[in-house]
Amino acid sequence: GPCAAGTVARRRSLARGGAMTAGEAVRRALVVALICGIMSWAAAERALSGLAVAIDVASARIVAAAEGDLVAPTPREVHAALPELSGAMDAMFAQVKANLESAHRIAMFDPVTSLANRTFFRREAERMLRDLPDGAFAALAFIDLDNFKDVNDSLGHAQGDQLLNKVANRLRAIVAAETVRHHGAAEEALVGRLAGDEFTMLFPHVADRDDAERLANAIVSAIARPFELAGQN
Repeated sequence: GPCAAGTVARRRSLARGGAMTAGEAVRRALVVALICGIMSWAAAERALSGLAVAIDVASARIVAAAEGDLVAPTPREVHAALPELSGAMDAMFAQVKANLESAHRIAMFDPVTSLANRTFFRREAERMLRDLPDGAFAALAFIDLDNFKDVNDSLGHAQGDQLLNKVANRLRAIVAAETVRHHGAAEEALVGRLAGDEFTMLFPHVADRDDAERLANAIVSAIARPFELAGQN
């Protein structure tokens, strides 16, 4: 580099002899050494400056994650200066996001049917009813399965869970049919499992009493059809 070239030039000048006094040679050597030192300091300063920028950017990204942003990737500055830290941050944020989503599912949805649980159903139902325009109608249906305990006792709880899932799917089919009926213009009905064999449905857009009765008949008809479990109906 420049430092090595300066040293060679100084040696060549001394070898030619007579043209330079010992004092001048020392002064020139000191100048070359000073230049080398300045260049080395500048290179180190640039490296430290890049590292400082990466740490500042990483700190800002962590603050953003603490405020809820777990999706944005780690900035390029961090990846360039500290690639291992960048990979660790991305993996950590992804794991935290997955854990939060899992906790949300556990807190808000029934683990057997994946329907809204009692807490989530109540919260969403209150919101939907609050958002209804003045004079609008809604229908709330409660569904209880007869003789569900007999299924658990005779076929086992695994088959009982299968029955709950089949019921949930039939209720979902009613919601899908209503969505088609309204051409997707209205908010979908809400379906939940309150506990055990108890389900509930909220239809936020009902024309009148006759429309509510139509929906009730559709629910009864869907649940009344035989269910096949372990080769039995």
